[in-house]
Amino acid sequence: FFFNDTAPTEIDTLSLHDPLPISASPEPLRASRKTERHRQLVQQWRRGAAAPQFDLFMDNSAGMSESRLCEALGSLRYDAAARELDTLSRLDPANKSLGSYQDLINYGRHAQAPLTASEEELHAELDGLEQEVQPLARSLLAAGCRDYLAQAWRRLAGGLQALAQGGKPDERLHPSYALAQIPDWVAARQSLEGEPALLASPQLLQRLARACRGSGKPEVGMLWWLVCLDRYPQDSWGILKQCDDPALVRLRGDLADLEYRSNIELPDTGFPGFALLRRPGLVQHLATVAPFGRAETRLVLQLIEARRSGADEIAARKALGEIHPALLSMYLIVNSR
Repeated sequence: FFFNDTAPTEIDTLSLHDPLPISASPEPLRASRKTERHRQLVQQWRRGAAAPQFDLFMDNSAGMSESRLCEALGSLRYDAAARELDTLSRLDPANKSLGSYQDLINYGRHAQAPLTASEEELHAELDGLEQEVQPLARSLLAAGCRDYLAQAWRRLAGGLQALAQGGKPDERLHPSYALAQIPDWVAARQSLEGEPALLASPQLLQRLARACRGSGKPEVGMLWWLVCLDRYPQDSWGILKQCDDPALVRLRGDLADLEYRSNIELPDTGFPGFALLRRPGLVQHLATVAPFGRAETRLVLQLIEARRSGADEIAARKALGEIHPALLSMYLIVNSR
């Protein structure tokens, strides 16, 4: 006890046996006793919601109307887009894109009707979509142009599907061309797999290779690239230049390195066989593609199968050495590692 002349405080009057006072609402835990440091430690940063940004110091009614117009076009609501265009015309009559927006509305409504036309009319429809509508939609609608254009490409694919073609197909007038622009790789692959004249067109073979890779079948896609190279070795430089399969591009680089180190130059006709030697697992997917046409490629497949099964390779090696000695040399180098 303290003896002084001052009045006792509240704590002085408590008995040692009395319970300590409990706050009715305890303070929450804090990262720091200092308010500012606590705020800095616990604050979180989140990505802002996607919203059009306008000048805060000017009337943005016209900008908001144009944003709603683009959104309506991207979601294929052409009546709503027409109303917004009327509003925008009153708010900003000097807007240079008013006519272009009207063109997109007109074409969008036009694209809602099924397409049944002759080959000449389909060519004109395709040219108009590629050269006029598509660039305009991309410049005005930004990300919203994808759904807007997908409707037009799918409609065109339906019209091309109905067009009966005889002999070698026109690769631009094949339904897979329009489907690849969306891109709808599954539908494009199905369209090409059922094409009777597929092997007559290297462009269709390359498109099928891309469609297989785009639809989750990379091994089958690589095999279609090799089928194309095997059947059109005279075009191999152009085919490989357009090839967008990274695994096949790496194999082409591996071949160039091996040619330099071994001082062996492999003709273009041997590249499909070399690729199969480096990726022997591809033989498991051979049933899903057309057969290879060149004898040297088929002999490489025989050697791969003989090595896997432990069968004799002498006859296949001899035959390969007679028609393609450089490829046989590559086979021996690859399998000596």
